[in-house]
Amino acid sequence: MNKKLYFNEDPPLKLHLQVAHITGILPQNNSSVHFLFQNYFTCCCNNAPDNFAFSFSYREKMMSHPKLHYYQYNEYYYGKTIFDKNEYLEIIIELIDNGYYVELLGNVKHILKLKYNSLKESVVFGYDKTKEVFHSIGFNARGNFQPNDISFDDFYLAYSSTHPITTGKILNSIRENLPWLTTNKNPGEIFYYKLMDDFKCDTDRNVIIGMVEAYQNGVFPTRIMPKNGRFLKPRDKCYGVDCYNYIIDLFKSEYTKKKKISDLRLMYGLWEHKRLIGQFIKVLQERYKKIVDFGSLTKNANIVEGKAKQLRFLSMDLHVNWHPDKYIEIIDGLEELREKESYLLSELVHRLDF
Repeated sequence: MNKKLYFNEDPPLKLHLQVAHITGILPQNNSSVHFLFQNYFTCCCNNAPDNFAFSFSYREKMMSHPKLHYYQYNEYYYGKTIFDKNEYLEIIIELIDNGYYVELLGNVKHILKLKYNSLKESVVFGYDKTKEVFHSIGFNARGNFQPNDISFDDFYLAYSSTHPITTGKILNSIRENLPWLTTNKNPGEIFYYKLMDDFKCDTDRNVIIGMVEAYQNGVFPTRIMPKNGRFLKPRDKCYGVDCYNYIIDLFKSEYTKKKKISDLRLMYGLWEHKRLIGQFIKVLQERYKKIVDFGSLTKNANIVEGKAKQLRFLSMDLHVNWHPDKYIEIIDGLEELREKESYLLSELVHRLDF
């Protein structure tokens, strides 16, 4: 017996697993682009080094989202340790049989054939009882997002709460290096989720304008988000266009220290964000083509995305070798990108104000 749920192996956003695991299950249509804009257009930078994030990444928001069934499996896990392997595997299989994707955090040392303990999140979207494997997807040891078949034995060893990583010195040493791993996010926890059966998204013109203006003002769109979104109080360092100041200051700091770029996710996330803006503008163009001319907006959106992609490739070069000229080029390029994006978004608001 086997079952495999749909999962886009190249999701529209994959900066972090907590982004990819949601965007990977979206159908490829305009409704999904509206969902992406509503939930991932608002971006932020916080105090973690090289950290650019989509503010929807927090689980609390996913659990209260009106378009998602998103739960933590507490019936077996809360205050109890599972020792029986078959019971644990059947829990995962039962969730998949009911159409749920399963997200887990565990020690993937054996799965990725590593010589060291490594905590990573993975999403399970299917199984094959004949071959005794789970179909999963996540980031491998080299940071590539790809599917992987995991044997039942390795899966249990990695993700069940019976693994020795959940106690003692191993877990404590990992906690010191991963401050985000708090007491309410332990290896062995199960999160499961799926889209609502009647999944459909649309965005009111006034909501779009409000979100874009909030982005341009560097604030969280608390008053503009759809009421049923139930977003939590902002807790990040900066939002929207103010992220440019944070990123530029970071590159200036690295430049003075003559350091190579250690984390490529910052510029990758920035590029994904600009690509999302371009995709959303194309959807709006299709909707309002009889009312508003979006021709130049589409062209300018492509220019913005292209500039972000260029800067991403420059950062990849700096990841290998420190070079002062390329640092200057990135810093100047970020200033140029901010200016081009500001013009694009101002024009978008102007076109939608009819």
